[in-house]
Amino acid sequence: MRFILLSVLFMVGFALWGVTSAVPAVQAQTPSDRLTVLIIDRASIQGSQENIDLINSFLGLFFKLKEGQPFVFIQLDDPTIPLGPVETDREDFSGVRAQLDEALLATSTPSVGLAGTLAEVYNLLNGLSAGAESVIYFVTASDSGTNPDARFDRLEPILNLHIEAGWPVFTVVLPGTNPGFGRVLQDVSDKTGGESYFLDTPDGFRDFTDRTLRLESKGSLTEVDSAVLDPDTVIEISLNIAPGTDKTTLMFFKDNEVTDFRLKNPYGFEASTGDRTSSSFVELPHLVMWELVGPMAGKWQIEVRGNQGQISVWVISTNKYTLGLQDFGAVPVGEPTTITAFITEDGTRTTVESARLSVKVTAPDGLSIIHELNDDGVDGDAVAQDSHYAVTIPPLTAEGEYRVDLELSWPGFEHTINARGSFQAQTFPALSVTLERTELLIPGDRAKIATVFANVNGQPFSVLVEDITLELAANTGEAGNLELVPQSVITQGRAFMYDLFYTPGAEAFTTVIMRLNLEYAGRQHSFATDTLILSSYLPTPVPAPLPTPFLLTAVPVPTQAPLPIPVPAPVITDDEPPIILIVVLAVVGGIIVILVIFRLSRPTPHGFLYNDQGEVVVDFAGLVRSPMSNLISRNVVRGVEVGIPGLEGVTFTFRGSGVFMSSMQVAPATVRVNNQPLIEERAIDDSTWIGTSGRLYKFSTKPAPRTED
Repeated sequence: MRFILLSVLFMVGFALWGVTSAVPAVQAQTPSDRLTVLIIDRASIQGSQENIDLINSFLGLFFKLKEGQPFVFIQLDDPTIPLGPVETDREDFSGVRAQLDEALLATSTPSVGLAGTLAEVYNLLNGLSAGAESVIYFVTASDSGTNPDARFDRLEPILNLHIEAGWPVFTVVLPGTNPGFGRVLQDVSDKTGGESYFLDTPDGFRDFTDRTLRLESKGSLTEVDSAVLDPDTVIEISLNIAPGTDKTTLMFFKDNEVTDFRLKNPYGFEASTGDRTSSSFVELPHLVMWELVGPMAGKWQIEVRGNQGQISVWVISTNKYTLGLQDFGAVPVGEPTTITAFITEDGTRTTVESARLSVKVTAPDGLSIIHELNDDGVDGDAVAQDSHYAVTIPPLTAEGEYRVDLELSWPGFEHTINARGSFQAQTFPALSVTLERTELLIPGDRAKIATVFANVNGQPFSVLVEDITLELAANTGEAGNLELVPQSVITQGRAFMYDLFYTPGAEAFTTVIMRLNLEYAGRQHSFATDTLILSSYLPTPVPAPLPTPFLLTAVPVPTQAPLPIPVPAPVITDDEPPIILIVVLAVVGGIIVILVIFRLSRPTPHGFLYNDQGEVVVDFAGLVRSPMSNLISRNVVRGVEVGIPGLEGVTFTFRGSGVFMSSMQVAPATVRVNNQPLIEERAIDDSTWIGTSGRLYKFSTKPAPRTED
């Protein structure tokens, strides 16, 4: 009777997800390539209410994770009468679910065994022309040690047929399953390319959910919090929802029934009141799923009240924003590279205000550098506010594949949107110039001034003469004429070695730049040489030096200077110290005396913090603190010094024999004192309870008495 009631409750809850009408029978239809066959060993679960609860929770979760995909349901003891194929998002799926419940309740018949059932499944999938993406799930709680299926050699022949068809077998074992049979099922999954899951609570449900989401390419779970429930305990959990979130699904995996869940939006309204039209709630024996469609961005509050057992809270969100990396092909080594990305909303490129788009570029050697992209028309972005984000990064130094990780984030929100791409860096064609003559060029005379070598990383690379552009500029007069002549043509006018000739038009300083422009590695490539400076000025004649006249000069007779009169040096004794030194020492000494008096006048921290197990987690008197904290703020202990999560924004102040607790947090208050939110400052005394991050701590002025073993 209890099982029937649970089944009815499950169907009512599942209807909230969009399944509303019943159907009297299920008709066979052409399945898609993603057909899922679910084999249930009903004989192994019918004798245990715990197993019935696990199966109810598993089916509700499984149908949600594979929503919209066609299913076929088969009982292990009666594989010749399948139920389906049928999609879980059909309007009449509630009727199918009712038929499945009836089949699970029906009296089981002697089983044909897993090998025989897999043979029937193989024939069924072949008859339906099922695609290679079809999968098989087998759920059991068999505790029999004499199970004939507990021998892998009995299953191997039919498994080989499934392997050839590309149909993996996933196995789900419930607590109490015979260990030997469980190992055989693990081998079955390994051999066919499936996976095996142990469905306990809450870890087994969490692992199954996360792996299925990843296999279905629907993302992955993110942990929000976990706790152990006690009677009359309220667990408070914060959840940040980022802008642009399309849908957020909260999943509560639990050991036992939980009496109450409350969810408040950033304005403090409960989801059941303010967001009922955009949310749905399903509660199963070991699972609660709360889906929010188009939730408000900001910090949401979750309250969980329960009796006992462990609860684990996880979330998965989808966002209307997606990231894309513009494909720019291979990039040249040794040159700056511009990375361009874009954000799309419902397929249209857009600019997201107050968001930060960054890129992490990882080199082949594993070194990563993070750059921030912009749409402001600077630092590589060509046009401001054109929905193209860009950044120019320094030249790359090594060839190989570079991984690119894009991340869109918002200040104050933990949620991020990520995308990954890559590009190839390689050496591109370049021009190496060897100078021969750059000065004393004669106007009107043709002279060879350099040799130009077209190459890729030192290896010759043939180019057309039209691929090289010569840019010439002179400071005065006519610039003259440049000629690029191939030394030896390889084929079709291409050469890798050229001679550069110059005929000056007049005396001048001339600058020359050579540019190589061509298509290479799927992209347009341009390379420019350093600027060459040519001089066609003739040297200025140097006049001959004039002879120096010979002159006779008289040598003067030196006069004797008067002898200096000795002046006695001042005598300095070491008996009198400098006045400045005395003043400095006096000031330093006075400061030290003031600090010592100030410290001695401050009371020392005292008291203890106990956890809910009665264990000392903080001894304020024995707390190890930095010398500066002991000197400046001897009677004030900051929350970060006690090492308890959730107390980072709290301070403990000791004044005489009193202890005061204050919070620097603005709102909402996450620390509670005797079940009251800590907003500013509050006195605490012996046996005061402090709650934070879902845990309780008791302050006491005395150590707990030791208990005799």
